Amino acid sequence: MTVYVLTNYDINVVIGIALVDIAHRESNDSHALALTAQGQVYAWGRNQHGQLGLNHCRDSQTPVNITRFTEPVSRIACGQQFSAAVTISGGVYMWGKGTRGQCCGHVGAVSPKFVTGLFGVEIVEIKCGFSFVMALSRQGKIFTWGEGLFKKRQTKPTEVFFGANGITIQDFACGYGHAAVSISF
Repeated sequence: MTVYVLTNYDINVVIGIALVDIAHRESNDSHALALTAQGQVYAWGRNQHGQLGLNHCRDSQTPVNITRFTEPVSRIACGQQFSAAVTISGGVYMWGKGTRGQCCGHVGAVSPKFVTGLFGVEIVEIKCGFSFVMALSRQGKIFTWGEGLFKKRQTKPTEVFFGANGITIQDFACGYGHAAVSISF
């Protein structure tokens, strides 16, 4: 398989990588992540705050494998100058700028850092807004952290309560400064 990678710099070609997901952040500080079928994560683009997770802050025009995970990754997401990943066992890793709480207290992390605030919770999906994160657990609970309403910063994941019993989360999305959750009863 040939993957054409479009960056702010050029179009690059990566040979022989079967991808299952691509995440990116469109802005002047854009970066991207790619997830392979084997659970490896590749990163490229701007890196002034370590959002590529490569243990340095140099930009990369071509995808580079992030080798700091303890097990294969199942989900990836990009925020503004930060990134997120979920492992196959449901552990969450964050890295990048993090000054608004979105990296769970890991400010300026240039490599993936495990989110201890979700220890024991199996996360199955993660999505990033501009400066906040939402995650869905296997048990159907939504957790959020980062910059929220009225610029309040949460550096620890907090469960979101919807005020009703028996609801099921269908899907969720994060925008610049907002989020949406689709539920059923």
